[in-house]
Amino acid sequence: MQAQPVTHGRAIRVRVMQPAAGPLDAAGSLDVITASISDARGAVDLLVLPELATTQYDLRRNMGEVAPQPGGEAFDRICQSAAEAGLVVVLGFIERADEVLYNSAAVIEADGSLAAIVRKTHLFAGESRIFAAGSVLRPVRTSVGDLGVAICYDIEFPEVARTLAVAGAEALVVLSANMHPYTDYHLTYAKARAMENGLPLALSNWVGHGPRLSFLGRSCIISSKGAILADAGDAPGHADAQITMGASPEPDLDYLAHRRPELYGT
Repeated sequence: MQAQPVTHGRAIRVRVMQPAAGPLDAAGSLDVITASISDARGAVDLLVLPELATTQYDLRRNMGEVAPQPGGEAFDRICQSAAEAGLVVVLGFIERADEVLYNSAAVIEADGSLAAIVRKTHLFAGESRIFAAGSVLRPVRTSVGDLGVAICYDIEFPEVARTLAVAGAEALVVLSANMHPYTDYHLTYAKARAMENGLPLALSNWVGHGPRLSFLGRSCIISSKGAILADAGDAPGHADAQITMGASPEPDLDYLAHRRPELYGT
């Protein structure tokens, strides 16, 4: 489906999922994803799942061997679920391409078609041993609006969200695997990215103990003014809220309009 532009100011309903972390489990993760999509039917317009949602966040070199790929039977099951529910779905997965692996996000349209694949551009710690970095920052056009998708560590760089905002993103979507001891990092960054760009932001994170890491949860939906509209806390579950698409800066704090890029350099 060719999504049409969405006028700024449209309200949409968003759900961020917060699944329980665990060992590498592609089959179990697929069941969680499709159940989450089915449960969201009729409740929301946009569903967001965390970083590497199709396998769990577990940096083993064999992850790519079991990760569902677009065009494959397992991934088609996710797309079919999105079509049946009539939802736009954004979720993290391990992408095999160009003989390397990418830490990527799939943006699935409400008719089940693949709107775009977004690759993580900033790799955290040991991720660079497994993944290649993406090289494109561009909003994804969908039937709910133009989404600026970032993956975990990406949101800690203000340039990522600002580039997406300047390019026309109407909302920021963050897929995360944020772990202890970085409890305050993502909430602080997410609020700042929303406020400084005048855009709503939806962040989905894992929660609980994985094989090597303990994830902190706090999946949330934030308004363009930095207000927390919904927070999933520190247990498995989800958070829902309504957001208004498009930039909505304070009258005297229109950061995008007041920028002076000729001064910034690199």
